[in-house]
Amino acid sequence: MLFYVVREKKSPSKKPLKAVRSPMPKDIIPMSMVSTHEAFNHKDWLFELKWDGFRALAYCDGSDVKLRSKNSQSFNTKFQAIKRELEMINIKLSSTGRLPC
Repeated sequence: MLFYVVREKKSPSKKPLKAVRSPMPKDIIPMSMVSTHEAFNHKDWLFELKWDGFRALAYCDGSDVKLRSKNSQSFNTKFQAIKRELEMINIKLSSTGRLPC
């Protein structure tokens, strides 16, 4: 079994972290998975199972949507339905996730 490990970002103080307005990112390099035979426990780490699919990044600037692979290849054609849905939402965000195959 493979586990995808994500480091949880914690605030140096006890106050919650606040979002900072900044320009839309152009290229984000997502975290790569680490292959292990067992998960370990630590209070500062979160775990999720790795499912088959494609790691994808979505850059949404209103109705201008770009879906990219972790190697910056376009997923706009392969996942047209997802691209259309994001265009209809008309939101500004950049996000990463896994698209099932």
